[in-house]
Amino acid sequence: MAVSVLITQCLQNDFVKPIEAHEPLPNKLHVGREEATRLMGTDPTAGPVAQLMGWAREQAPESLHVIHIRDWHDPADARQKDHLAMFGAHCVKGTPGAKLVLDLDDEVGSRRNEQLVDAIALNDFEDTSLPGIIARIQAEAAGEPLRVGVV
Repeated sequence: MAVSVLITQCLQNDFVKPIEAHEPLPNKLHVGREEATRLMGTDPTAGPVAQLMGWAREQAPESLHVIHIRDWHDPADARQKDHLAMFGAHCVKGTPGAKLVLDLDDEVGSRRNEQLVDAIALNDFEDTSLPGIIARIQAEAAGEPLRVGVV
């Protein structure tokens, strides 16, 4: 059986949470009202991301692994000083803006095929658990090719 991996990339409130018309962007990196609505729908609980994640969570854990990569910043960490200076405050750990949309991160710990990767820089492989997670999934696939999708 082919093993699939779904990687979600920064589906966080600070980036894609829907905002009202004429509401200011929450930070420099938010995608804006139009794109947030395209991704999340006019009713986020029934929109494209909700539908995709609903489908993903219905799949057998051995056939689909879900990796949520989230921007996760600590202003007190010297390694992140330049990044936050360039892009401004966003996805500060423990804040509502850092949470995944639709509270997706609330159930990750109870799902054996779903994991979080906290990224502190632009390279999601640098100083993260992502390489190890992918290596483990490859080992479990026992030579079968992996199908990978990124959203």
